[in-house]
Amino acid sequence: MTHPAGHASLRPALRQSTRATGWKNCFSPFLYRGRNAIERMFGRLKDFRRIATRYDRLAQNYLAAVHLAAIVSYRL
Repeated sequence: MTHPAGHASLRPALRQSTRATGWKNCFSPFLYRGRNAIERMFGRLKDFRRIATRYDRLAQNYLAAVHLAAIVSYRL
């Protein structure tokens, strides 16, 4: 098959699937479990308006508010 411009060989327009290239899934249940717990904790912290909007001016006060929110959300 020849191209109208006269090129004899063309590359395919679509890439090969990941299975054809030999890429393996790097899923680790242990790492996923840890990452999921951290993401859920940040989600709970963002439920506190004071934390989500960074209402405090001083970093020390903000950190104290994060600690209190973490304690309260852990107890729930």
